[in-house]
Amino acid sequence: ELLPHDANKGFVGRGKNGNFAVGQPQFTLTSKNEPNSTPLAIAWAQADYFLPETYISGSAPLSLPKIWRPGNLRWSLPNNFQQRKHTAIFILKEPLMISEGDRVQLTLKSDDVGCIRISTTRFGEPVVGQPAVTPEFALALATLPASRNSAQQTQIKGTWALAHLPTSQLSPNWPILQKTIRESRGGIAKSLIALSILKKEVPVTRILPRGDWQNDSGEVVQPNVLHFLPQPKDAGKRTLTRLDLAKWLVADNNPLTARHVMNRYWKQFFGNGLSNVLDDLGSQGEWPSHPELLDWLAHTFRSSGWDTKHMIKLIVTSNSY
Repeated sequence: ELLPHDANKGFVGRGKNGNFAVGQPQFTLTSKNEPNSTPLAIAWAQADYFLPETYISGSAPLSLPKIWRPGNLRWSLPNNFQQRKHTAIFILKEPLMISEGDRVQLTLKSDDVGCIRISTTRFGEPVVGQPAVTPEFALALATLPASRNSAQQTQIKGTWALAHLPTSQLSPNWPILQKTIRESRGGIAKSLIALSILKKEVPVTRILPRGDWQNDSGEVVQPNVLHFLPQPKDAGKRTLTRLDLAKWLVADNNPLTARHVMNRYWKQFFGNGLSNVLDDLGSQGEWPSHPELLDWLAHTFRSSGWDTKHMIKLIVTSNSY
C-alpha cells in the first residue's frame, strides 16, 4: 500500500505534483542456512491503477482494478488521485515455505515513492481495495469447529487449500476458473489483431481463384470504389484507407447515407419507413411513399452537420408526429 503522508504534503508520492511510479517488483528469499538469495517468481499481480510505459496518465477510471502484466507495465496513477491510498497485490508462483530465521525481501524500483505499508496473507487471492479476510470468513474462523455450518466448513477448507496446496494438487478445473476470475477482474477482452497492421504494413490482397484463400497466384488488388460510382479524392494516385471510405460515405455527392438514416428514423417513430425496405434504397427496393419528404429530411440532416438530436426533435415536434 502507498499511503498519503504529511511529510509529502499529504501526497502519496514525492514526485512532481505528488505523483509516483513503481517498476516491476522483485522478491527474494534468504535462508539462514544458505548464503545466497533465491529469487521468487511472481505468478500474477493486480494494482488499483497501472499504466503502460508509453501511456500518458489522466484519463482511465480507478474503479476498475487492472491486471499487472509482467515486464512492460508500471504501477502509477492518473491526475487527481495523488492524495488517495493506492494498493497492489502480488501472488507468488509457488507456495512459500519458510522457517525461523529466513528472510523475504521485497525490492521496489522507484525514485518517488513515499510512505509504504507491506502486509502478507495466507488467504487465497484478495481483490484490490478489499480486505483479504471477508466478514463472513472472519465469522467462520471465530466460530467453534463443532458449531460451524456446512458452508463455513467448506469455506475454511477451500481457503486453506488455496493458501497451502500447489496448483497441481487442486481440482483440475481450478486453473481454468482461476484464470477466468483474474481476467474478469482486469476487464480484459482478447481481440485478434493482425501483426502487420501493428507494423503499419498493409496486408496483400489478391483475387482468389475459385475462392481458394490458400492460392496466392491471383492478381494483387488495391482498395477502390466501383468505377461507375463517384471516386474518392486522389483515387488511383495512392492507396486508399478506411478514412477515405468514411469520407466517401458522407460526401456531398452521395445522398444515400443521409437518406438511409432518415428512413430508419422515420420507421422508428412512425412504425413504417417512408420506404418499407430499410436495407435497400436502390432500384430493387421499394420507392418511397413521399420521395420529396425523404429528400428534404436527408438534405436537412446533412445541412445541420449530421446533427442527430436536431433531426429527432424536428420529427417528434412535427404535426405529422
